[in-house]
Amino acid sequence: GIGSAALLGLAAIGARRPPGSGTQEPPPPLRLLLKDSRFVWLYVSMTFLSAGLFVPMVYLDDYLESQGRTGGALLIGIIGATSVVGRLALGAVASKVDLMRLYQVCVIALGASYVIWILAGANYTALVVFTICMGTAYGGWIALSPAVTAYLFGPIGLGGVLGALYTSAGIGGLVGPPVIGVVIDATNYETAIGLAICLSAISLVLLIAASRAAAPSTPPSIHLTDEAEETNPQGSAWLVPSRHGGMRLIRR
Repeated sequence: GIGSAALLGLAAIGARRPPGSGTQEPPPPLRLLLKDSRFVWLYVSMTFLSAGLFVPMVYLDDYLESQGRTGGALLIGIIGATSVVGRLALGAVASKVDLMRLYQVCVIALGASYVIWILAGANYTALVVFTICMGTAYGGWIALSPAVTAYLFGPIGLGGVLGALYTSAGIGGLVGPPVIGVVIDATNYETAIGLAICLSAISLVLLIAASRAAAPSTPPSIHLTDEAEETNPQGSAWLVPSRHGGMRLIRR
């Protein structure tokens, strides 16, 4: 209690700010993100995927009851456990394979796992297979998202870019489950799961568009040095405010 508070206070007093560069560039403004087609495609892709992502967490238990089965809590627990495995395993191999391809495979696997759900019916073993596949792909998608963001937009202002990007997951998670619930009430679970598969497919198409979109072009008034062109002929580019006024082009 009191001792812990005292130790935390002493730690706060003794803490030193880590050394950093005095010329660190500010993060790119939001308006520049919105003008970058890569960000827009990726944002909408994450929104669609998130809209269908939480369907098992919300409706899997009710689905089992409709099939005259129990054990929904265990299946949801399997999703959580395998998502941890997916984060660790796929995060570890990301540096050894094509990052964007692996990220796309995670999205494909999420949609494919829902196909297993439809085919499973009341077969509990098949539903366990579904939750393992879904959880692993979900964990990989979560783990790779920051790396993909850094790959596309560079490390400058990465925290701000991720913060803006992750609002898409909030929107998808807020809108998706209620819409899926309306579909279930109006039709059946199979139609709702099919809708989740379609959302994953749309997300994949948009993700591919984001990976193929070009970085923002250099404005006529901005010129890179010969050294910058030689060391980084391709890659991400940001037009950020300079500390001395005006704008400065930064390449990853």
